[in-house]
Amino acid sequence: MTRRKRVSLAAIISLWLAACAGSPAAPCQFDIVTAPFEPAGHELTFDPDGDVLTEIDGAPYSGTDGHVPSHQLRSIHLLVAEGRFAVPSGGTSDLFEPHQGGTCTMGCSFICDPSAPVLAISGGDGAGAYQAVFVFSPDGLAVTRQLAQFPDPDEPTVLRLKTTTETR
Repeated sequence: MTRRKRVSLAAIISLWLAACAGSPAAPCQFDIVTAPFEPAGHELTFDPDGDVLTEIDGAPYSGTDGHVPSHQLRSIHLLVAEGRFAVPSGGTSDLFEPHQGGTCTMGCSFICDPSAPVLAISGGDGAGAYQAVFVFSPDGLAVTRQLAQFPDPDEPTVLRLKTTTETR
């Protein structure tokens, strides 16, 4: 039987706070930018009754259960010693109502492993809820996004997963 090394909660919190604060001890940082959603700048498609928003800019989206979102995930950057790497806009353009309040304290968790930095962001609620996980390659040149959309009330056993990878 393999024994795992125990790490104190204080040590975990210390590392987490260092990463959020951009301390030199942190191996990486994530810069997450949210912004108010401006409906006038987007093409909104509603159901035939005009009650339920079905697409934004001609594509499905995550974050609301049919109403116009109030906030959007604008951009994500990984900051490491080697440079600043952006998640391509296609990785964030369909994510709305992120649970992120300008810091790493709400709906955001990360692992700054140099071999594969990982960022997870949750957003939305109810039928529009999602979890987006971004995994960066060690050189920052590729990012894979795994999007989990939580079950519809009409399909309680279905968890929709969509994976995309973009390379610079």
